[in-house]
Amino acid sequence: MSRLASASWTFGVVVLLSLAAPPASADAATPSVGLRYPSLTPDGKTVVFDYRGDIWRAPVDGHGHADRLTIHDAQDTIPRVSPDGKQIAFTSRRGGGFDLYVMPLEGGLPRQVTFHSGIELLCDWSPDGKRLLFLSNREPSLWQLDLYEIAVEGGSTRRITRDGAREGCYTCDGTQILYVRGFNSIYHDNYAGSANYDPYVVDAAGGTPKRLFETPGNERWPFLSADCSTLYFVAEEQGVANLYKAPFAGGLREQVTKGTGLDLQRPSPTWDRTRVVFERGGRLVWVDLREAGAPFHEILLSVQSDVRNSGIEVRTITQGGEQVHVSPDGTQLAFTLSGDLWLLPSGGGQGTRLTSTPADEQWPRFSPDGRRLAFAAEKNGTSDIHLLDLASKQVTPLTKHAADDFFHAWSPDGTKLVFSSERSGNRDLWTIEVATGKERQLTDNPAADDDPVFSPDGRWIAFDSARDGGQAIYVMPAEGGAARRVTQGAGFFQVPTWSPDGSMLAFEAFQPDTGGSGGLFAVAVSGGPHMQISRDGQAACWSRHGDWIYFHAEREGERGLWRVPAPKAVQAGERITFLGKIEVDRRRELGDLFDEAWTRLKDGFYDPRMHGVEWAAMRAKYRDMALDAENKETFYNVVNQMLAELGASHLGISSGGADEEESVAPRGPATGVLGVELDPAPASDGARKVLDLFPGGPADKAGLRVGDLVVSVHGQTLKPATDLDRVLAGSVGKEIKLGFRPLSGDGVGEIRELTLTPTTSSALSKLYFEQWRARSDKQVKEGAQGHVGYVHLDQMNPENLARFQQAVTRFNAAKDVEGMILDVRENGGGNIHVQLMSILQARPFVRLEPRGQGRITQPQLYWDKPVVLLVNERSFSDAEVFPWAFKA
Repeated sequence: MSRLASASWTFGVVVLLSLAAPPASADAATPSVGLRYPSLTPDGKTVVFDYRGDIWRAPVDGHGHADRLTIHDAQDTIPRVSPDGKQIAFTSRRGGGFDLYVMPLEGGLPRQVTFHSGIELLCDWSPDGKRLLFLSNREPSLWQLDLYEIAVEGGSTRRITRDGAREGCYTCDGTQILYVRGFNSIYHDNYAGSANYDPYVVDAAGGTPKRLFETPGNERWPFLSADCSTLYFVAEEQGVANLYKAPFAGGLREQVTKGTGLDLQRPSPTWDRTRVVFERGGRLVWVDLREAGAPFHEILLSVQSDVRNSGIEVRTITQGGEQVHVSPDGTQLAFTLSGDLWLLPSGGGQGTRLTSTPADEQWPRFSPDGRRLAFAAEKNGTSDIHLLDLASKQVTPLTKHAADDFFHAWSPDGTKLVFSSERSGNRDLWTIEVATGKERQLTDNPAADDDPVFSPDGRWIAFDSARDGGQAIYVMPAEGGAARRVTQGAGFFQVPTWSPDGSMLAFEAFQPDTGGSGGLFAVAVSGGPHMQISRDGQAACWSRHGDWIYFHAEREGERGLWRVPAPKAVQAGERITFLGKIEVDRRRELGDLFDEAWTRLKDGFYDPRMHGVEWAAMRAKYRDMALDAENKETFYNVVNQMLAELGASHLGISSGGADEEESVAPRGPATGVLGVELDPAPASDGARKVLDLFPGGPADKAGLRVGDLVVSVHGQTLKPATDLDRVLAGSVGKEIKLGFRPLSGDGVGEIRELTLTPTTSSALSKLYFEQWRARSDKQVKEGAQGHVGYVHLDQMNPENLARFQQAVTRFNAAKDVEGMILDVRENGGGNIHVQLMSILQARPFVRLEPRGQGRITQPQLYWDKPVVLLVNERSFSDAEVFPWAFKA
């Protein structure tokens, strides 16, 4: 079979954003909400804080007037006042990524301190005012963020922790650093589990951290008293976060503040540790630790300011389309983008938005005459199917049921639709007549049946189902009846689509025999082997004449529409170019987003009693604060605070903002990473000694050795004040020269040069993870001398299910393997625990021994030997459900 060449259409992304605040209230007596990250001056009389993405300053006592210190379009946040009260350090995105800046307390031009494209989140000033402590993901790690230190003037950074850290703080004498280690979300009230935050202390020079104490709940934002005898921290009891204290040397905790109803967050003490300021319900309060009972003193500020623009923004969008469907005449594509329906010429070009509502509209499907689109949308808390007349833009609801209806398809004559519904208590297939609304249930299998689609002649329906244990593609008569499995082998197959002649089905797949790879595949309707037609892709759709298959995919971080020639061989596909313009009222959009989040929880939260929370009161409590946000980061923080009131997991909304809890993709020119740890204290001539090398990293592969002295990088001779992050900006993937002097072996002291190619921190982190997994595998092989198999699952997804299936098959075929270690440490979750347990619980009941062939058991995939399961505090979601099921 010949491989077909295909072109690839690429283009840049242009997004024009102007995030405007609503007009300030005319009532100056109304306290503002949404004030974050407070920090006090040494005398405790002035507070600086983040409001609407800028840094402000205000007096602490009385109804004060706030002065705006920064007014940049980028987000400025996490301000910290220096020990002498003369400067403010803060984190800002104005340089592209999140970097550290310093400016005078009285205002002025900020000076950039760090220049890395990763995350740099400010934590604290050193007591002598010479260094800044910050969190970063600049070096490979399993833990995402660790603590680093840099001089206020800039230059080399020094890594302090290597075990994951949050909320670092110097002790008053500067000899030690307090921080917390944990991995659950701050937006989960009353969390008690293995991923909780506990306080640690480490020498400021680095070394082995010491955990101060361990409880099931969260202890966060630690700091010490001025004499280093008392540890203060924020913890939750009875559903509210308050300030607590305990002897630093160990002992019982004691509650300091007695707040109710609203959590305390992000405390910031004065340098003499007499006053502490907090966030509380979007406003600021302070306490005097010398005052009996430590009552709250609210800082009542009505922040008055002009707005940057009208609050209307125009966005030019060129990516993000999903769920593409081709019109019957082949000239147009319907797809979804940010919850709205769009039309686009099938060859690419200017897009037209068809809908603009707060509802999330999904799965557009052209009627056979091309005049209507059927789509699903949650307009009343559940998903229903609607019809959109393309000429009049009139929308008519088709299904009206309390259960969810979705994943629909038209019959070829346009008289009815087939769809998935959960109205029976299980996901089954139904049909509905468009003219009469008459509905009929087609399947009632205990397994979930999904993604139905009529054949071109209307006689058959293809769908996917887990009725045989794995997700496979089936075909059944259009009027219902026995279903026939089409796909073969183990894997996860879903979302079928018919070829125009009805001879083939294309579908999405993850399967063991491709190493767990995903993509689009095709199979004859009669069944048999399937072939891969694209290395990735979702929601495939055959064109009218059968020459193209359209789909959506994410490639190199960009989500968009693609097509491949149908189907001959594995194809890379070509991008469908898209251009669309929309005008958005930012305040209205935030209101719609907030209302959608609140309504989804009201209608969809598993407990109708909402964990005892008065949900209507939560809307009143948080809505104005959310609409007052000038940037998405602040808005999402407010929504997450509302969601946290429920005290439940798997809730949240993320923007990729500067909160310490979030992981942020780099912006701007990516900083090249060499995979080398250099001495942060350079020699007198600026040379940097190699302290460590990352195995398999660029420097290691190029031949650099521990102990060598690096004297030049990328053509620049190193000086004592050289900032390598600035030198390596934009160097990813480019060959650079590195000069060094060996301190041992041949040519001691001679300047030599080698060529290497910097990579990204995320690429090295991935390599670090794979090396960690390989070390575990090697340890098991050597320790058990081949008698124990080892398999690690990093996600609970179809790809990892395939990895497990392959491992079980391999271990069963190896006569010497007597047991298995199954490892789900560092696993982010998913949903394959049922499939894993079915394999672990299965037992062979039939043995077939054909003459001259190997023995075959039924079932073929099972494990009946000893198995040990490894789990840690970073095994989340389904990687917590699975160990529970395994233990049971």
